[in-house]
Amino acid sequence: MEWITDISDTARCFFWMSGDPGVGKSAITASIAKESKCRRVLWAQLFINRNDARTVDPRFFFPSIAQQMSKSSLAVEYAVQQTIREQPELMNDDISIEQAKKLFVNTICIASESSPTLPVVIVIDALDETDFRRLAVTVEILSEVLLGLPFNAKVFISSRAEEVIRDAFGPQLTHTRVRHMHLSARDSILEVTTFLERRIAAIMKEYHIDLSQWGEERMRKLCTQGSGLFIWAVTAIEYIQAEIEEGGKECLGVVLDQLNANGMENVNTLYLTILKQTYRRESGPWRYQRFRRIMGAILVQQSPLCIADIEGLLNLRNPVTQTAADIEHFVRRLRTVLVAGAGEINRWTFPRVHRSFSDFVTSAGAEDFHVDTTDSDGELAIQCTGQLRQLWVDVQQELPDIPAQLPYVIQHWSSHLTRVVGVKMEQVERDDELISTSDAIDPHTNSGAQVGVEATKKRTSGSGDLWCITFSPDGTRMAIAQAQTIRSRNIQTGEEVSLLGHTREVNFVAFSPDGKRIVSASDDETIRIWNSETGDLVLGPLEGHTSWVYSAVFSPEGRRIVSASFDKTIRIWNSDTGEMVLGPLRGHTDRVLSAVFSPDGRLIVSASRDKTICVWDSQSGNMVLGPLEGHVEGVRFAVFSVDARHIGSCSLDRTFLIWDSNTGERVLGSHESDDAKLAFTNSETGPYIITPPRSNIPAAGTSASSHFFGLEQGVVAGVVNADVDMWLYADQTRNLLIWRYAGQLFLTWCG
Repeated sequence: MEWITDISDTARCFFWMSGDPGVGKSAITASIAKESKCRRVLWAQLFINRNDARTVDPRFFFPSIAQQMSKSSLAVEYAVQQTIREQPELMNDDISIEQAKKLFVNTICIASESSPTLPVVIVIDALDETDFRRLAVTVEILSEVLLGLPFNAKVFISSRAEEVIRDAFGPQLTHTRVRHMHLSARDSILEVTTFLERRIAAIMKEYHIDLSQWGEERMRKLCTQGSGLFIWAVTAIEYIQAEIEEGGKECLGVVLDQLNANGMENVNTLYLTILKQTYRRESGPWRYQRFRRIMGAILVQQSPLCIADIEGLLNLRNPVTQTAADIEHFVRRLRTVLVAGAGEINRWTFPRVHRSFSDFVTSAGAEDFHVDTTDSDGELAIQCTGQLRQLWVDVQQELPDIPAQLPYVIQHWSSHLTRVVGVKMEQVERDDELISTSDAIDPHTNSGAQVGVEATKKRTSGSGDLWCITFSPDGTRMAIAQAQTIRSRNIQTGEEVSLLGHTREVNFVAFSPDGKRIVSASDDETIRIWNSETGDLVLGPLEGHTSWVYSAVFSPEGRRIVSASFDKTIRIWNSDTGEMVLGPLRGHTDRVLSAVFSPDGRLIVSASRDKTICVWDSQSGNMVLGPLEGHVEGVRFAVFSVDARHIGSCSLDRTFLIWDSNTGERVLGSHESDDAKLAFTNSETGPYIITPPRSNIPAAGTSASSHFFGLEQGVVAGVVNADVDMWLYADQTRNLLIWRYAGQLFLTWCG
């Protein structure tokens, strides 16, 4: 605080506090922020937490700080708004020197001028928990801009002394404008001892314990065991208090002897002792399985979830009794390590863990309590996609109650899934030949043409990129296309088999109507049919296309397959023999991106890069409608409505259109809308889900009483039939395409 109040001409504007794990960096940072707020000199605070995906993304650091500072000064608010009007991309672009100067340095300078006699304090905690892929560039940018701040600007940053941070901040530590303090456990023994003495005195007073029950020797040993680790002291005190509350004062001696045992100065030993003591009365594998699954969900959550949301998301049940796991009771029992210092624990409590506990429980030292975060991400991915699927099934009768955790599911399902299947999104490259150069495309925000995977079709062999996921009609299996490999996984048991045979990337996979087979389309110009349970090749390779095969799906009765290829043709195959029974069907003048059957199997609709869709007779191969023109960019997908009377198409131009399948006339169209939302409409008055214009006035043919739920970013394209026989949806932030056809749910996205 002395550093903060020094705003002289020689004042140091940047304070970096580094420290060993568990020495209390976050506690000190929080205290500084709280005191600065009381003195009304705190302008912004940024507490980075790796269990909150919104806080670890560095592209939002400076916008967040600028937004907070705008609330304290009209001059700052005006300057920030003017900057955003001139360069709106600064709010979404990756972190850069320009973003730092415009939204961070300039904002602080204006704030300093508007408050010249007072410090302008910015507090940043746990910088080391920044997304590791961009940590180096983040600290490099900070090291470059922090030295040019006004004298009354005060930027306080705490972090572990990670090598990448030391390398960036290290050369500055001799600068007259920088102050550095490193907190080590050895140097913090006196402070931790004082903390322990005060807290122990408070416990003795609260529970009417005299010093003879505690013992001076035990007290001395307890302070020695702390070894200067603040997190050890906090956890030990919470543990003592929790045990007294449960077992009374008579358990105090046992608890103190546990804490004073040899080796207990190691915080990991303390954690393991607490877990074993908590579960000492339980037996059987369920206690460990329940712990691993609940704790895993807490560790890998991408934004804070309260207990009620965790319960709804996990839907965890005892495998023997089928009773729901009591997560509130779980958190209450482990409050020592989950919610230290929290008040009453209820369904709306947000469990949280210290990084040291996360490091411990994911290590081999946790023994039976070891948590595999890949398994946890996998479980949440399956639960998220399962809940989305069930929601759409329920819509067939009526609009169901929206689960409280649905916003989390929508926002983070792909994050959990990509952690399991290994998508390296930052490695995805764009192919200039495949991305339109239309003015509608914004290369900075990715809000333009990148719908589905086509916009990033340029890949390196074996890159591991994920290109398609699909679920079996009964929802028991999922198939994942990743590079040249397909994996078929039993959702209920987690057992999976690999489908190996393609020599280049697999673009598309789809189940047969009975779920027993999988068809795949690949860049190796072939189609293959697999046994979904064993992974054995049933038929193939089916050869005939002369370029990448982009999609392949079964007919509703399962006896035929239609494929679409970059060779501008469509072909129809016998799914029992592998024989090509029709084709090539020619009519498109550019790559064909999709082809699907109508619900009765009589027709096929195809979508192409030539900006058109065509309708074909599946028996004769004749074109019966088209080419239908209306889109101004390539058409990514086209599908029939459940009654086959309409066709929905979505395009790289960020629009979708609905056509009359008998006449080819356009029935409905959507307008580009950055803040569009999805609306469920009354099936009798308007059978489609649409993206309304900015005014949110339903378009023609839809119900005025539509139910809306919001998305964080604009919808690129979307169409759905009222009874959810098909669904197309794309979110511009993830370039995600979800669609449902003939009882199957398909998900596709690019980096």
